[in-house]
Amino acid sequence: MTVRVLHTADWHLGASFAAFGEAAARRREDQRGALERIVKHADEQSVDAVLIAGDLFDSTRPDEQARETAKDLFDALELEGIPAFTLPGTHDHTAHGGGAVCWEHDNLVWFNRAQCDEPRLVETEDEPLWLYGLTAVPGRRAELDSLRRREHEGVHVGLLHATLIHGSYFSAAHKDIPVRAADLARLRLDYLALGHYHGAAPIQYEGRLIGAYAGTPAALRFGEMGPRTAYLAEIDDGETKLTPLDLGAGQCLDLRLDVSAAEDDEAIVRLLAAHAGEDVYARFRLSGLLDKPLAGEELAARLASKFAYLVLVDETDLSHSEWLRQVAGEPTVRGHAVGALLARLDAAPEGNERRLLKRALQALLAAFDRHPLERRT
Repeated sequence: MTVRVLHTADWHLGASFAAFGEAAARRREDQRGALERIVKHADEQSVDAVLIAGDLFDSTRPDEQARETAKDLFDALELEGIPAFTLPGTHDHTAHGGGAVCWEHDNLVWFNRAQCDEPRLVETEDEPLWLYGLTAVPGRRAELDSLRRREHEGVHVGLLHATLIHGSYFSAAHKDIPVRAADLARLRLDYLALGHYHGAAPIQYEGRLIGAYAGTPAALRFGEMGPRTAYLAEIDDGETKLTPLDLGAGQCLDLRLDVSAAEDDEAIVRLLAAHAGEDVYARFRLSGLLDKPLAGEELAARLASKFAYLVLVDETDLSHSEWLRQVAGEPTVRGHAVGALLARLDAAPEGNERRLLKRALQALLAAFDRHPLERRT
């Protein structure tokens, strides 16, 4: 007697994908494709419900395109007879709406109160599915204990958009709902569908699976590395089996690569191209001791066609460059400026001042020598 639910979270419909520059529109297409695959997985796996654990939208006022995309997706789920459930997260929370949700659909149930007075019943072919959920409401403390398992026969599953914490101290805004794994285990639910963290991660307590973060279906920014998945949770006689479902929303890389051992530009190109792919969005932070500045424009131009989007960040260190000392001796404006910065750099202690001077030196050389790399912080 198995109950099957598809757990996803953090769709962030309406997100700008600004980190991806001119590729932002393509990232929005990736996102829609990933969400359409969620609907397809839900149908193919014959799930009893789709659970979206918060941040369905990127704001409390989703734009028209975001609303239309949502309508298409929930229309498709409704056509397959699959109900959907969600709750406000930290981006589409109810702080600005007095408890009202930011968008509605006939096939979408919101848990938008600070407590769960009674779980929602979903009748399945096998056994009853009871769904619990709550959210942060201004002026109210989220009553986590209200998610405790009731005595109803059937499978009991919760939804929560929360921050899982470790240690004895943590400061969080009311809408982050800080919780510990022990708190979640005491709820005695068969599974807890979590949202907020953008990477997929099962949560265990004392060797038992109690829930998971599903992660966002499409990475919103660099640093959100790893595969994009939803979870199929199959619950049978108190045991939960989790299966990741691939959403194929492009791969985001954010890597620091040491280029100090590269003999020439060809070697650097080979190093970066090893990570290439037509669906790869990459930010490479290039580090290491160099004698001469990187030829940034040339590197970016040679590699651009190998990636969906590419950002190169120059973090190389020229402070020990013999070539740079020669430049400092030039009877030119460049030589005077470089010499002045090198003198300050030589006198600076290790720390933030030294790091800033190194960045200033790179920016100066880029301005004079036309070796600019796109600089992101």
